[in-house]
Amino acid sequence: MMTRAEIQEFFLLENDTKLFETAIRPRSCGGGAKFEQLALFGDQVINIHLYNYLISRGWESSGDITKCKTTIHTEPVIKAFADDLGISDILTPLDSTHNPKDRDLAETVEALIGAAFEVNGLKKCFPIIRSFVIFAIKEQKKLRKYGEFDKSQNYKSVLLELFQKANSDTSDKQSSAYDFEPNLIGGTDDAPIFQFEGYITFNGIRHEISTNSWSKKILVEQEASYRALCLITGNNEDYSKFDPTMDNMVASQEKTVHPTSSIDNEELIFRKPVSNNESMEVKQNTGELLVDWVNRKAKKNVFGMLILLSARLDTVSGASWTCDTSSGVFALINLQIGEEIFFAMGLGTSKTKAREAAGEDMLMKVDLIGWLEKHYPNYTI
Repeated sequence: MMTRAEIQEFFLLENDTKLFETAIRPRSCGGGAKFEQLALFGDQVINIHLYNYLISRGWESSGDITKCKTTIHTEPVIKAFADDLGISDILTPLDSTHNPKDRDLAETVEALIGAAFEVNGLKKCFPIIRSFVIFAIKEQKKLRKYGEFDKSQNYKSVLLELFQKANSDTSDKQSSAYDFEPNLIGGTDDAPIFQFEGYITFNGIRHEISTNSWSKKILVEQEASYRALCLITGNNEDYSKFDPTMDNMVASQEKTVHPTSSIDNEELIFRKPVSNNESMEVKQNTGELLVDWVNRKAKKNVFGMLILLSARLDTVSGASWTCDTSSGVFALINLQIGEEIFFAMGLGTSKTKAREAAGEDMLMKVDLIGWLEKHYPNYTI
């Protein structure tokens, strides 16, 4: 978790304390219209950067992009991100006995992103969204690995498609049926608690379903659907059709194309950058954790951070190339981390801009922080 000052710096608001204070004031903490406006801005900033990220990963269908986006940009995921940052520790509710609700925490993250956008512009918000996407993907992978219910997934729609297909393949329309109407089991009028215990029938086989208790009916329905899918198709199945960590190319989308002209007429020649310096110096004995250093440097210049990281660690190395195209400057980065090799690309109006874009693309593809936490957990520089 971060301290209050670290959270303010993370959201690029270290020089605007007044706006930062506004962005951490949901209604339950005395916030008003300005907070809600910032949250709306933040909501759109997340969407814009997510769309760009998914398209850069090869997603093409607008329907698939939207569905994939909603597995990341959803209240439970943003709330978990808020918990990871320590947002609840810096909120000051009007009622000292009040615990911030999930919506309060999610909207506070969005308001902080909206404030960062207001002060710094859209482009500079990208590292914040990148950190959020990396966190979301990491959390979803962990849930799938251990076969746990992921509140961000729409299991109900997946189950509905499965039942529709099963019923269309048989003349007995009653052979597959389910009804996950949640039962009210306690709580108060303002904070009800729901649960489901019952049965489903799939292809004539009856399955017993039992969920945890939730404050929202939709979560009961989603968990019941998840439990049903586990029983029907096996506990180790991955039910996320729109995994943002995977490429979106399937056989039905592949096609053979015949270029009208050879690319030999427009050959692209890559040149590895040549430095005038034969050596590079880095500060030592600073006492800063390597992971913290990487996070701090990546906010300013990912490409430069990768170069300096390769100077600090023997297990990290790489190279980059640039070339001029009709659309601008194209940059290609090759990065080796341990035994794994990655490539990333970027396009910009100059070599510097292209390398910056390639560096951002590299961090989207590589969970560098996760790798460092595993291999260099307490390493200081």
